[in-house]
This record gives sequence, C-alpha cells and structure tokens, in this order.
Amino acid sequence: MLIACAGVDKNIQEADTPEAMNSYAASNPLGSGNEADNSEPAREMDIKDINDLAAGSDEMDRMDSAGGMDSAGDMDSAGGIDSVEDTDVMDTMDSEDGMNETEPVEMEMPDETEESDSDDESNSPSSTAAYESFLSERIGFGAAATGGQSGHICRVTSLNDTGPGTLRECAENSQNPTWIRFEIDGDITLSSPINLRSNTTIDGRNHYIRLYGEGLILSNVSNIIITNIIFKEGTGGDTNDALKIIDSTHTVWVHHVSFSNYGDGLVDITLQATNITVSWCKFSNHRKVMLISASPETTEDAVIQVTIHHNWFKKTNSRHPRLRFGKVHAFNNYFDAWGHYGMGCSQLGQCYSEANVFEADDDTDAIIKRVGEDTNNGKVKSVNDLLLNGADIQENGTVFTPSDFYTYNAERASQNLAEQITEQAGWQP
Repeated sequence: MLIACAGVDKNIQEADTPEAMNSYAASNPLGSGNEADNSEPAREMDIKDINDLAAGSDEMDRMDSAGGMDSAGDMDSAGGIDSVEDTDVMDTMDSEDGMNETEPVEMEMPDETEESDSDDESNSPSSTAAYESFLSERIGFGAAATGGQSGHICRVTSLNDTGPGTLRECAENSQNPTWIRFEIDGDITLSSPINLRSNTTIDGRNHYIRLYGEGLILSNVSNIIITNIIFKEGTGGDTNDALKIIDSTHTVWVHHVSFSNYGDGLVDITLQATNITVSWCKFSNHRKVMLISASPETTEDAVIQVTIHHNWFKKTNSRHPRLRFGKVHAFNNYFDAWGHYGMGCSQLGQCYSEANVFEADDDTDAIIKRVGEDTNNGKVKSVNDLLLNGADIQENGTVFTPSDFYTYNAERASQNLAEQITEQAGWQP
C-alpha cells in the first residue's frame, strides 16, 4: 500500500502503521537538482490509485534531493536541472541559498497480514538449509552466487547502527560464511557504510528493514547475495551510493531489493567488478540509477559482465544503466517513463536488450549509444523489445550473445509483463 504524507518529521516516519498513515494524502511530485545526465524541466504526473493492502504492495518511498556527479566525476551532459518525478512523492526543491525545504515522504509499509517466520527461526542456527529454496531463482552472470550457504546464521536483533545484534556486527564481525537473518522490523540508520565480507547473504525475507544514511560497500570480495531489503534514503553528496560494488568484486546477486533517494547512485558497479545479477528490484525517486564503469579511461572495465532482469525503473531519470566497456544483458525489465534516457551504452560497452518494455513519456530515447563526454559509441542490439509511446532504440555494431554464457528464458514483452513487474519487483512482504 503506497501512502504519501507531508513532511519528514521523525515521529511521522516512525508511525509505520496503517492506522497512523491513513490520514495522510498523496502529493503531486516535483524534482530538481544538479544532475549531469538531465537538463529537462519538471513535469506533472497523475497520482495513481492507492493499491489495496492485500495486494502486497506496502512500501514507502521518499525523494532524495541531493545532486552531484558520479564517483568518477563524469558529466553526462552540459549541466542543467534534473527533474525526477513520481506519482506518489514530492522531491525537495533546492533553494537559492543551498538549503533544502521539508519534503513529503511516500510510506512503504509491511503487510499486516504477513505471515510470521517463526517456523524458519525454529531451525538450527547452524543450518542454512531452511532458507535456501530461493537460490533456484538465480539467473545470469551472477548465478553462481551462494552467499552464506552452509555457514553461520547471524540474527539481527537490534536496529542500532553498531553493537551486539546489529546488522553491522553480523556483516563485519561474525563467523564466515554468514547468512544474515532479521528477527525485527524497522529502520536502520548507518552513520558509515557497511563493508561486506565474502560469502555473505543478507536475507530480509519475512521482515521489513529499511536502510537510511550510508549504504553497503562490496570491495574486493566475492560470493554475495542481498535480498528483500529497502535502501530508503541516503545522506546526500556525490559519494553516497546505496550499493557500491567495486575493486574486482565478483559473483554477486541482488534480488527483490527496493532502491531510492541516495545522494549519488543507487547501484555503482565499477573498477573491474563482474559477474553480477540484479533481478526483480524496484528503482524509484532518483536521477542517476545505475553506473557501470565510472570513467572513459578505465579500459580494464571491459571485464565487467552484468545481467539485469525483471526490474522496475519507476519514473527515474537516467542510467538504467549507463555502461562503458563491459557487457550488459537486460531482459524482461520495465522502463517506466524515464526522464532523460533509458539505457546508455557508451564508450565501447555492449548492451544486449531483450524483451524489455520501454514505455516513454516526454523523452523517447529508450537506448542511446553515446552519453555525455564519452568519445566512443557503444554497441547496442535490440531483440523483441516492446517500444511504447514513440520509444526509440539506437542499435549499433555487433554485441555478445548471452546464451553463449548462460541459460535463461526471456518472456514475451507485453503489458501483462509490465504489470507483473510492478506488482512483484522490489521488497516483498
């Protein structure tokens, strides 16, 4: 159930119950900021109907107003003002003196009818077998990820940033391999990023966990799974990413995660990080969504391989993803009314776009072959994509064939597929 309420008063944010939130009305969104990828004006959108609580779409999203360049400082266009809009939220307007006004927040809440995972928790703390059935859903370049399988189960019992029973303690200091489970619901505000270790699963299924402040860093590690949590809002600034995957990190699966409102990117994959799958995730209320390779000089990023499937890019601005050098297979995603461009395949990067739904709004550039100041075109192939409202793809050159690397089944691109993705992508109760 999506419910928008005015203000960011902490007391309101903590009132995460249907009774407390039903009194707040949805607001008309407006986004602005310094975004290198976009110079188009803001535009109004109709507020969508609030979904029925039983439909299982009980999330809350809040706009991030922080601007800035990506981690490599690349300017994707010659300045300009961003406009990121969402039918459920209102962005903060940057005032002339640099101060931000208070903004409404979209509430993302768990289903009251959610079943308890008490049966799960009754299993031996040394066995991860009770939680492993979803591993059958792995597809793509990151499909070999097993995370903390057969390792120690660390249970999060505290919403504090640090100390016993916290997410940070489980992620940074527990036994390895580690399968992290939650016994609580609520908000965790991180004062500094959490650095994940190899062979780790963060498993938020059957619980409602939102992260604020800083994000997670995967640096020179391998075999990571992150599922069913919410990256809600960052601190702002051009280094504040929700999920940073860097420094030759490999074999990563990000699944059923909701992302919004961080200062820079939502997902950055750079510096030779590779063999990564991002699946069934929801990206909303943001400008620079996913950066793959941060600089036109990092030719070593040609090793990057990423699969992106069944994700909902909900009225976000650009970078879905923005690729240089590496390979991206994007299939069965819903690109829902992007602001500046859909996918940007630039600087010799290879994009294989297959059976995606591209539904344009004001901007019709579904896939472009060069972005910003990059000096070379990328390579683009479109196979069975559904292009709506004048959406256009700039095909170019010869690209890799995904089936040479792994087995998968792409569904037919259709309105039914788009509806399925909107219902099931992101955090699920």
